[in-house]
Formats: sequence, C-alpha cells, structure tokens
Amino acid sequence: MKLLVSLSSYGDKNLQYLNQVIDIFKSYNKYEVTIDVHCTISLPRNDINQIVHENTETTCLFHRSDFIREQDNYDLFLFAEYDMLIREQCIDTFLRYDKLLPHDYCLGFIRYENTPEGVQYLIDLWKNIPSYDYIRNYNININDVNYFSLTNVHQACYILTKDKLKYVIENTDFNITTLNGNGPELASSGIFNDWPIGPAGIINKVLPLNKIDLENCFIHHMANCHCNYPGVNSDHITFRNNTITKDLIFENLNL
Repeated sequence: MKLLVSLSSYGDKNLQYLNQVIDIFKSYNKYEVTIDVHCTISLPRNDINQIVHENTETTCLFHRSDFIREQDNYDLFLFAEYDMLIREQCIDTFLRYDKLLPHDYCLGFIRYENTPEGVQYLIDLWKNIPSYDYIRNYNININDVNYFSLTNVHQACYILTKDKLKYVIENTDFNITTLNGNGPELASSGIFNDWPIGPAGIINKVLPLNKIDLENCFIHHMANCHCNYPGVNSDHITFRNNTITKDLIFENLNL
C-alpha cells in the first residue's frame, strides 16, 4: 500500500523532532512510504523530497496542491506538522476501521504530551469550563460498531484514503492557498466538519469505544511544551489543572 506523507516545518528551532518523525515514517514495514517536507530550512538528508519556501505562513498549505496532483498515485495521504509522532499501529487501526465507516466519516487521533512524572495530557481536551463537555457525543453507532466524538477535533494532522481524499477535494474548498488570518490549525483540522474556522470541512471525526484501539489513536506531540514548564498559552500548572489526562478519558468513557 502506497502512502504519501507530507510534513510542514518552520525554521530550525525544532529540527530534531522533524528528523525523528521522518525516521519513524521510514521505519514503517507494511507501507511503501514517500515523504515530502515543505520547510523553510532544508535538512541534510537525501531520503526525502524537500521543498523549501520563504513564506512561513502558508508552508502548511502546500501539501494540498500536492495531494490533488497525486490523488490517483497513492492509496493513503497523510499530512502532519513537524513534531507529530505517528506510529505504524496508528495507521493500521485507522485502516481497519475505515473499511467500516461511510465516505464522510474517518477515524481520528488525539494528541498527548508527556510529563517527567509519566502523566500523559491530552492537550486539545479541556475541563473546568462552564457549559462545556470535551466529548460531543458519547455513543455513536455505525454498522454495529460504537464510537464517540470530540468537541475539539484539532489533531495537527490527518490521514485519508484515496477515495475519501477525492470526496473532500470534490465537495469542499480544499485547494486553499492562504490562511486568510486563520491559524495554521486550519491546514490539518479544516477537513473536519466540526472545525469552526475557515472553509467548511466535510469529514466527521470519530474515535473507537474500544480501549485497545483507542490507545492506538493517541499520537505524541513531541515538543511536550504545553504541560511542562514554562507552558505556551498559559503556565504549565494551570494547563495541567484544566486538561484531560489519558486516564481520565478512559474513566469518563467507562473503558
């Protein structure tokens, strides 16, 4: 099975993460992987396709024209930011469920970060917010399989089969070339119909109500910069106090 991976990278601050992410994709055994890197600083390696850009704002969008051009040449298409570690079992699980899902649904991922104490924080899922539940729907049944959905669908990446990519291309404003003032999150999460910013998406993101398979949907945000000192958008203690942990999501889902 042929997999086209496109990564976006800005500057040289965190190239160590980008190199590790590339190495993980290169280690896949069951997939024939081609890796494109849209970047602003080139890497000293010749086992990937590198395209260097000057405009950092739109670097995250260049993969879309690539996917349109290559839509008949690969079986799977994956876009990710430079520091998202996606292991092969994530792809395996995605494909196993994709066969059971309608054309406007796909299995999603959940980002996590590690602390030195070994706690894993699910950095896009929050608590302690009035009138807010990080789970949108606790029980979605599709073809006798149970799933749940999230209020915040952001995951800094996406993967689509050839058929679902074509569905997205044909039915949405997929080939955008500017963020129009929106954040770079649009590049990955904009394909989902619950993403509230920018052109409307069309894919429903769901996750399996199965503990083993859900484990395979967690992907590591390698920078670990939100839940550790000093924090990004808030100090790390405030962030931890307001963020769901992996143990808590299992508890809330009774898994």
